[in-house]
Amino acid sequence: MLREGLQPDAAFYTTLFTGLVAAGRKEEAAEVLNTMKRKACSFTTATYNAVITGLCRENDFLAALKLLNEMEAQGIKPDVISSNVIIGGLCRGGKWREAKEIFTHMARRGCQPDVISYRTMFDGLCDASRCKEAALVLEEMSLKGYSPRPTGLNKLVAELGRKADAELLWSVWNTVERRNVAVDVETWERMVYEISDKDQVADAAFVMDALLLP
Repeated sequence: MLREGLQPDAAFYTTLFTGLVAAGRKEEAAEVLNTMKRKACSFTTATYNAVITGLCRENDFLAALKLLNEMEAQGIKPDVISSNVIIGGLCRGGKWREAKEIFTHMARRGCQPDVISYRTMFDGLCDASRCKEAALVLEEMSLKGYSPRPTGLNKLVAELGRKADAELLWSVWNTVERRNVAVDVETWERMVYEISDKDQVADAAFVMDALLLP
């Protein structure tokens, strides 16, 4: 490429970086990133997103967060993709507090959380057994017309049953029922089981009636 008088641009380096990360060649990928900065390549939102995705795949969350802040410092607003990638990576790494901070401040950064943002944050909180925080996210996302993934909701219901938190379990049910949150049969069955198991037979019967209504 250089022999032909062509100079690598940001798109070339980004593609190279992504390929090296996918191949597990972390040190070489880091060198490519350093080269991009040294050559003052023009980073775009797409460039940052690709690099942030690669860093999160390598569980290098500190570097990913630094790039997110660098975007703002360069006057480039992180978009919903940038935020979702980092939230997802942090949640997978068990860093739900950091993920929640990014999620909470998305609007301040100039982008609104979408259904993926909410589902990812909800799942991360459920995985961390942060039931109260997950229930709040469920309420907020339901107000926007979004529904969680069935696996996440099932996990929340099961965890509330394990903790014998009948009050919060019933609150979750009310959110599901009032906001027409999409749920599958497994979720209904789990809800009825957990409510019945807490000696709230009348409440369980109410849930069953709601399930059987056309």
